[in-house]
This record gives sequence, structure tokens and C-alpha cells, in this order.
Amino acid sequence: MSFNIKKYNNIYLHPHHIIPFSFYPFLVSIFLSYNFLFLAFFLNSGFIFFYNFYSGFFYINIIFFFLSLFFWWSEMIEESIVFGHNTKIVNLNFFLGMVFFIISEIMFFFGFFWAYFHFSLNPSVMIGSCWPPIGITTIDYSNLPFFNTLILLSSGITITWSHVSLKSLNVCNYFFIMIITYKKTYMIDYFKLHLVVSMFITIFLSFIFLYIQYIEFKYTLFTISDSVYGSIFFCITGLHGFHVFIGTIFLIISFLRFFLRLVNSNKSSLFEFSVWYWHFVDIVWLFVMMFIYVWGN
Repeated sequence: MSFNIKKYNNIYLHPHHIIPFSFYPFLVSIFLSYNFLFLAFFLNSGFIFFYNFYSGFFYINIIFFFLSLFFWWSEMIEESIVFGHNTKIVNLNFFLGMVFFIISEIMFFFGFFWAYFHFSLNPSVMIGSCWPPIGITTIDYSNLPFFNTLILLSSGITITWSHVSLKSLNVCNYFFIMIITYKKTYMIDYFKLHLVVSMFITIFLSFIFLYIQYIEFKYTLFTISDSVYGSIFFCITGLHGFHVFIGTIFLIISFLRFFLRLVNSNKSSLFEFSVWYWHFVDIVWLFVMMFIYVWGN
């Protein structure tokens, strides 16, 4: 299929962005594949030789992985902020990509919940024909899980607070033009302060959530190898914790971009995507709390 794209002074006269050649996505995929291979060898004791071989380069791989991400994202920020390639069409594509990504994440967790209900509603004779299986001492949902639920829901409130503050900056820029300059500046600084404080509280609460989940995993009375219950429990809760970790990195990057003046009321796609992702993490945790911790006991 061919398109009639006009070109004037080496500038393409169309609303799309033709991505230039970059070697960093290839490097990120290589380093990321290395990490998954290392994890596979770590979980399988039969590959002890490969595990020892890969572990020798693990930290070097992590360093180069994050360096590749840094330079790759720097190129993307430069395309957006410096050259202004993120037109309305490009932002619409980003929006659709994020929507499809969240839908794929929903299907990902749906598969694990399907397995959980499959084994819990019809427990096998091999696990005692009961759920939880015989010999499994489950975690009391009224202790650490309940406290973690309050923390994660509070972080959802604070991230919404920051989102509203950013939208209020947009309102200041568009509807307060006739207000005296010093008062408009005061209101903008007021909303910026709210945005910074609320994002900082959200990131702080996310680290508390991850630390409490680490304590819970450390002192639980069963492991991932204790029947199907342990496998599904640690897969669902561990993967959710991993998503919280990724969401925290997402928020930290948005937080730093705001200080570098790379985010404002008109260029806030990355920040809004981080808000969507965080609300998705909150909703998934509610299902984990209801079905894994409460109903599963």
C-alpha cells in the first residue's frame, strides 16, 4: 500500500510521525531476554551450570538495560518536546496503545483468576478435596492484607488528587486570562504545590505497600511449591506486586519530568497514562483481596 505524502524542505506534510532508526529498542529487548533466561535458570535447579554462567553477568546486564532505557526514552522525549512530533494523531495512537495494553493486562490476570476458581470450586482428591488444601495455613486477611488495601486505595485517592491538580492548571491557563497576573500566578503555584505533594505521597505509599508485601511473603507459612494453592497465590500476588513496582517507576518518571518542565497541562499524556495504570493496579488488588484473601479462606 502506498501513500501520497508531500515533502517540503525535508519535512513530511502529514500528521503522523515517521520514527527514525534507533538501536536502543533492540538493545532493550536483548537485555530483557537475558533477564528472563536468568529467571528461568534460577527457578530450575537442573540448569545450575547456566545459572552460574548467567549470574556472573547479571548486574552488568541490569546496568546496560537501564542505560538503554534511559537513552531510548531520552530520544522519545526529544521527539516530543524539542521537535514537536507528537501531533494529535500521534497522541491518539498513544491513547489507543495504552488502552489495548491495559486490556491485555486484564486478560493476563483473568487467566490466573480462572485457574484459581477452577481448582478452588472443584478441589482435587490429591489436595484433600477441600480448599484451601489440607496442611495450608492461610494468611489472615484482617492483618497485613487489609492494611495494604487501605494503603493502595489511599494511593488511588492521592493520584486522583494530583490528576485534578494538573487539570486545574489547564483551567488556569484557559479561563483565568483576565485575572490580575499576580493572582493567576498564585493560583498556578497553588495547584503545582498540590500536584507535587500528592504525587510524592502516592510514590511513598507505593513503597510502603511493596515493603509490607515483602514482609508478608517472608513470614508466610507456605511457599510457592506447596500444592496448587501456593503456586496460584504467589503467582497472582507476586505478579500484582511486580505491576505495583512498574507503576511506581512510571510515577517516579512522571514526577521527575514535571520538575524538568517536561510535563504541563497541555503535554501530560505520560502522566495520564501512569494515572490509568495505577487505577488499574488498584482495581486488580480489590479482586485479589476479595477472592484470594477473603473468599479463599
